[in-house]
Amino acid sequence: MKQYSVRHIRFVRGDSMIEMLVAISIVAVSLVGILSLVGRSFALNRLTTEQYVATYLAAEGMELVKNLFDHSYLLEVQNVGGVSNRFYGWTGAGSIAPSGSYGLYYLDYSDTTLISVPGGCAITLPPTEATVANLFQTCGSAQLPYLNFAPPPAGAGYQYTSGTPTKFRRVIIIDEPTEGNPDDPTLPTIDYRITSAVGWESRGGEFVVQLQDHFLPWRIP
Repeated sequence: MKQYSVRHIRFVRGDSMIEMLVAISIVAVSLVGILSLVGRSFALNRLTTEQYVATYLAAEGMELVKNLFDHSYLLEVQNVGGVSNRFYGWTGAGSIAPSGSYGLYYLDYSDTTLISVPGGCAITLPPTEATVANLFQTCGSAQLPYLNFAPPPAGAGYQYTSGTPTKFRRVIIIDEPTEGNPDDPTLPTIDYRITSAVGWESRGGEFVVQLQDHFLPWRIP
């Protein structure tokens, strides 16, 4: 009887140890799952924030190009410097590529003209999500620089001249669609297609936000 009792006690002690190990394993697996969800949540929040910033930067790029169009039109109306056809031809520094071709540019709020992206960068028209994403992959930072951020009041937001480098790069693609003039197919197109895209790298891969609009010479009588 005594021997049986000892064996029984040892059996109970072993069973308790197994139960404890199982309980610890369950708690550990649960903690790993919770920590994984928390990490995933932080990553998604960071990516969402970056997408917001990229979207606003792309919208800013579109607005900057629109301002240059408006400024060019005012110079045309005032005949500044005796240069004509500024608006639709956008002659002079930073001129837009001729029909059937395209131009790659970058600029910030302080620029008064488009800055052409140096050689080595190319895109296949029309500018789609895939072709624009490939542009950021093939175009290095030497050709398409990263935007800097200089917080106010000392700075004035995102720019190229000063501030802390960011992970965002912006490109402006301007081309004339090849669909032709809807009124007369023998004439060139009557609009410019403007694509403002921002690309950046983050955990999980490379991302691109792009906006597109068509500018018409509606001010010309």
